[in-house]
Amino acid sequence: MLTGHAVEWLKQRSKNPFFLYLPYTCPQVPLQGADDAGKPLDNTSRERYRKMIERMDQGVGEVLGQVDRMGAAENTLVVFTSDNGAIQVGTPFRGLKSSVWEGGIRMPCMARLPGAIRPGSTTTQVGLGMDWMPTILAATGVRAPAGKKMDGVNLLPVLK
Repeated sequence: MLTGHAVEWLKQRSKNPFFLYLPYTCPQVPLQGADDAGKPLDNTSRERYRKMIERMDQGVGEVLGQVDRMGAAENTLVVFTSDNGAIQVGTPFRGLKSSVWEGGIRMPCMARLPGAIRPGSTTTQVGLGMDWMPTILAATGVRAPAGKKMDGVNLLPVLK
């Protein structure tokens, strides 16, 4: 449903600047995929977790496909990240979300900005969610309002 709304919203846009915030809520407990309705809950099922991830990945692909069809990919920063660590079935690390162990604070993050971020590149730079505001401002050439201090840091030099 979220993917469909996002793609339809993008179809109403042009190459002109836009901001789309798409907060997928999966994977999350209860682990329940599209074909799990009516089945008993099983929040330890790696298969259900995998299916939820695959479904989200397909949705992200549909959104990126629409950005590509719009001809906006070359000028669009796309950030894919999580808000916190994983649930039990989703991490090989010690600890879970809401803990300070690596499994509770380590989260995926990928960014795409053709011509600026080299595809397949990686970094060991640690970042936080609050770093995205100054990074997005820098990428768009927008200054923060006068007198407003950003808590995060601009990661654009690291991404480039």
